[in-house]
Amino acid sequence: MLALKVAVAIAVIRGKPEGTSSLEYAESLQRKFILKQSQLENDYAEARLKISKLEKQIAKSDTRNGETDNIGNDDSVMHSLTPPPSDNAQNKAHLDTDETTCNNQVELMALEIENSKFIQSVVCLKNLASSYQRFNDGDVIKTVSENISILSDVLDRNVMAPPESNLCKASEAVANLLCHHPWLEDIDHIMEKVCRLIETVLSKIKRPSNPYQFPPHRQKRSLMQMLVSFIRSSSPHLSIIILDSLMDVWEEFCQDLRSSRETGTPIHPLAIESSFFIIRTLELTVKFWSNQCNVNLKSLHSLQDRLEKSLLNVVDFFPLVAHAVWKVTAGIEQILQGHCTTF
Repeated sequence: MLALKVAVAIAVIRGKPEGTSSLEYAESLQRKFILKQSQLENDYAEARLKISKLEKQIAKSDTRNGETDNIGNDDSVMHSLTPPPSDNAQNKAHLDTDETTCNNQVELMALEIENSKFIQSVVCLKNLASSYQRFNDGDVIKTVSENISILSDVLDRNVMAPPESNLCKASEAVANLLCHHPWLEDIDHIMEKVCRLIETVLSKIKRPSNPYQFPPHRQKRSLMQMLVSFIRSSSPHLSIIILDSLMDVWEEFCQDLRSSRETGTPIHPLAIESSFFIIRTLELTVKFWSNQCNVNLKSLHSLQDRLEKSLLNVVDFFPLVAHAVWKVTAGIEQILQGHCTTF
C-alpha cells in the first residue's frame, strides 16, 4: 500500500502544470474524481429509475390485456358490446389498428428497458475500471462477470437496443477494465465472458437481429465500430483474441467463396455484406496500429500470414475481395518496414 501511495505521489508531481503546487494539483484531481464519481452514480440511479418505470408500464399493459381476455369470456357482456352488422368491418379495422399500436409501444418499452440495462452495466464496469486498488472481493468479481454477461445478452436479443455510442462505450469499458486490472485476464470465467461478448458481436455481424425492423447494414456498422473501439482500448492479449476471431470469420467466408465457385451455389448477399465489415474492421485496426509505437510484431506477422493464405481461395475469381485483402496486407507491410504512412 505504501509503494502504491508513493507511485501515485510521483505521478502527481510529474504531471502537475507549471505554476501550480503539488498540493493544489492533487486537490484539483481529487475534486475532478469526486465529480466524475457523482456523475456516474447519478447515471446509475437514473438508469435504475427508468428501468423500474418502464417495467411498471409493461406490467400495466399486460394487466389491460388480461382484462380484455376476461371480457371476451363473458357472453352477456360480449352480447351487449357487439356492434351492428354494418359496423363490423369498421370496428375490426379499428381494433387491428389499436392492437398494432399497442404492440409497437410494447416493443419500444422493451428496447428502452434493454438499453437501460445496458447503460447500467457500462456505468458499473467504468466505475470498477477507475478503481486504483485491486479488488479481491469475490462479490466484486462476480459483479464484473454478471455485467459483461448482460452486455452479451442484450446484444444477443436485440443489437439495436443500445445506440451506437453506447456500444462503443461498452467495449471501451470492458477493455479499460482489463487494462487497468490485468490480473482479471488470469481468471478463466471472466475471460470466458469477454470471449462470449466478442463472439456475440461477430455472430450478429454475420446474422443481424430483426432485419425487417432495423436495416442489417446499420446494425453491422454499429457492431464494427464497437469492435474497432474494443481493439483500440484493449491490452495486446485481448487484441490478439479479437483479431483471431475476426480472421476465423474471414477465412470461413473465403472458403465459402471458393466452394460457391466450385459447386455453382450462390453466396447469400448478407454474407457478402458481412464480409465487408469484417475486412473493414481489420483495415481500420491496421490503420490505427500504423500510428502506434508498441505494436506486437508477432501478431502482425501472424495476421499477415493468415490473410495471404486466404487470398489463395479468392485471388483468381474474386478480384474485388482480393483487393480488399491486399490493402490490409500492404498496411501491415508498411508497419513491419517501419513506415507509418497512411494507406
